[in-house]
Amino acid sequence: MQPVAAALAVQIDNADNDHFQRSCARKLKYATEREARRDAKTMHKKRHKLLWQFPHRQYSIEGSWAAARPKPRAGDWRYSGRVTILPRAPYNTGSMLTALCIWREARGCSYRAKRAIFCVLRNRCRMAPAQGFHSLLDQNILKPYAFSSFNAGDPNSEKYPEKADDAVWLDCMHATESGNPNDDVTNGAVFYFSDPVKEPPKAWGPVVITVVIDGLTFCAIDRNPVS
Repeated sequence: MQPVAAALAVQIDNADNDHFQRSCARKLKYATEREARRDAKTMHKKRHKLLWQFPHRQYSIEGSWAAARPKPRAGDWRYSGRVTILPRAPYNTGSMLTALCIWREARGCSYRAKRAIFCVLRNRCRMAPAQGFHSLLDQNILKPYAFSSFNAGDPNSEKYPEKADDAVWLDCMHATESGNPNDDVTNGAVFYFSDPVKEPPKAWGPVVITVVIDGLTFCAIDRNPVS
């Protein structure tokens, strides 16, 4: 019990008449509620501070106070919790995250298409910081809106391989192996699209189609755009 509430409780025990006892009881009630609100506010501030210190944990936060999450910092992929769903462990980092990206994006396609997805990721790392790309695979995968299968609300954002020895999953894992750095089945592509999209989005800027693999149309930055 807090100091104020404890003092009032002692007064109630020592009260000589009913009126004074009821008065102290009311004060005890208000003091307890006031201190409870103060404690809740203090705890809320601590949690709010932790969100800034450990932004990657904000995806699993529950409770009404979660609505007061700090606003993501522009250009910082770590604060993309409002639009990007971080996969559960062990799929949330390293080669497992890369393989999961390939699995979600092209699990119904051939191995060549899976390898092409990896080449797109690798090309984005090589091009960084141009076009807003990052130098690390994880950063490019979790960048907001970079891959729809990680977007909040997308059905694929909650899907994972059922078995670790599944043939399709093993193909995706194998596709993440760098191998020959000059082995690029996409010819330098950094974007791709599929049905129902019929042409490169204008937001990509000037691009050229380099190859089409299993319904995935890959595009590279146009180095010599026509003005």
